[in-house]
Amino acid sequence: MREPSSRGIMALFTVEEICEVLSAKSPAGLSLQDLKQRIRRVVTDSRLVRKGDLFIAFQGERVDAHAFVPKVFAQGATCAIVQEGYQLPPMRKGGNTPMLIGVRDTLEAFQRLATHYRNRFPIPVIAITGSNGKTTTKEMVAHVVAQRWKTLKTEGNLNNRIGVPQTLFQLAPRHQAAVIEMGVDQQGQTTRLCEIARPTIGVITNIGPDHLEFFGSMEGSAQAKAELLDHLPQDGAVILNADDDYFDYLASRAQCRVVAFGASPKAGVRAANVRTDEKGGTVFGLILPGKTRQTEVRIRTQGQHNISNALAAAAVGHALGLSGTAIAEGLAKFRPAAMRSQISVSHGVRIINDCYNANPASMKAAIQLLAELGRGKRSIAALGDMLELGADTKRMHREVGAFLAGQEIGHLLACGVGAGACRRCPSSRYAGRSYHRTCGCAGGGDGCGTDGASRRCGVGQGIAWDENGTSRGRTDRPTAGRAKSVLMVGVDIGFRGPAVRRQAKMP
Repeated sequence: MREPSSRGIMALFTVEEICEVLSAKSPAGLSLQDLKQRIRRVVTDSRLVRKGDLFIAFQGERVDAHAFVPKVFAQGATCAIVQEGYQLPPMRKGGNTPMLIGVRDTLEAFQRLATHYRNRFPIPVIAITGSNGKTTTKEMVAHVVAQRWKTLKTEGNLNNRIGVPQTLFQLAPRHQAAVIEMGVDQQGQTTRLCEIARPTIGVITNIGPDHLEFFGSMEGSAQAKAELLDHLPQDGAVILNADDDYFDYLASRAQCRVVAFGASPKAGVRAANVRTDEKGGTVFGLILPGKTRQTEVRIRTQGQHNISNALAAAAVGHALGLSGTAIAEGLAKFRPAAMRSQISVSHGVRIINDCYNANPASMKAAIQLLAELGRGKRSIAALGDMLELGADTKRMHREVGAFLAGQEIGHLLACGVGAGACRRCPSSRYAGRSYHRTCGCAGGGDGCGTDGASRRCGVGQGIAWDENGTSRGRTDRPTAGRAKSVLMVGVDIGFRGPAVRRQAKMP
C-alpha cells in the first residue's frame, strides 16, 4: 500500500507532555520555560514545517527524514522527534534552539501521540474497513453523520499507519464525531489502527479477494478485517453486510450490537423498489429496523455496489439514532470520489471511470454497472491488471473474464500482463474472437503486456471518441464503431507513451 503524502496537522502539546507520553528523556540543558513551550502542529513533511511545529523524522525505505532535521529548525520548528543516537550536525545561528527527543521508533512515537490526542475527545468514532467500497462508504457515512454533528473524516488516502494518526491530529474542539477509513493489507494492522483510533462504531463493508499476496487466502482477509470486532466497546455497534459470505463468522465474533444491511432476510437495513432516475442517480425506499414506513432515498451514482454502500451508511445513521429523513438528506449530499464509478459523457460516449484501484470484486461490480448502463447499446470494457493477488492472479483474472462473458457487453480491451487472462477463460465469448484485440503495448506475455516497470499501459490516453464512437487517438483508427458506453478499470488514464501510438484497432 502506498504511503500517503504527509501534511501539517493541528495539535496542542507541551514539550514536557510529549516526553511524558513517550516515556522519553527531556532534552538536556532546557529550562522549565522551554519545556512548557506549546506545540502548534505535528508535521511529518519537512517542507511544511512552520514556527512552533513538532517534526517527526521517519526512516523510510528511500528517504531518511533525519537528513532534514537541521532544515526544520531553521524554519522555526520547536522540537523534533528522532531515533535514539541521532546527533544534530553543527548549525548556522538563527532559528529556534534545537530540542531533540530521542525514541526507539519514531513511527511508534507518532502513533502514541495520536492516541493520546484522540483520547481528549469523548465523541463517536466510526471506523470503516473492508475489501471494497471503503472510501465511498466513508464519504456516505460522513454526510449522514454530519446531519447532526460536526464531523471529521479521512481525506484522500490517509487510511494507513501514518494516515490514521494524521487524520486524528486534525480533531479540533468543534468536532463532535469522526469517520476514519482503515486500509488493511496484513494481519495485525487493523488491531494497531484500532488501538490508535479507539473506534466506538465499526463498519466492515465486505470480505473479498484483496491483497491476497499478503493475506494468503480469503479466510486470511476475513480474519484481518475481523480484528475490528475485538476493539469495539460493548455499548458500541458494528455494521455488517448480511449478503457477504462471511457475515455469520463476523456476526458470531462481535461482542457488541450488530446492525446488518443488504438484501438478505438477515438484514434489518434494506432497500426496496430500486430504480434509476432521469439524472443518472439511483432512487430506493430505505427500510430501517422497527420502522413501518419507508423513506425515499436518492444517491447520485448507480450500481448495486453503491446501493450496498448507501445501506451501510444508513445503518451507521440508524445506530446513532438518526431518523430516516436525516439519513436520506445526508445521502443526497454524497458525490462520488475521483476515479470511483465516476460517470461522464464525452463526444456522445458515456465513460465510467473506476480506475482508482481494482480487485476481482470491485471489477465485477464495475462490469455489472457497465452492463446496466449499456444495455441495448454498444459497449466496451477496458480492463487493466489487478495487482497483489498472489499465486491466484491468473485464475482470478480468468474468473473476471467468465463473469464478463455473462454480461451484455460488446467488446473487451485487455490492458496489461494479467488482464489478457480475462479473455482466455474457456467460457469467455471473447476468447479468440476476431474483434477482440489487446492494446499492443510493449512486453508481450498474457494479454498485451506492459513495460514491466509500471505494470500499466497507455490505453486510457489512447481511447478518445468522436460522436460516432471513432478513435481520435494518434492512430486515427476506429476503436469500437459507434460505442456508447465505455468502462475504464485499472488502467492508467494519464499515460502518454509509445503504447498509445501502437493501440490496436477494434472493428
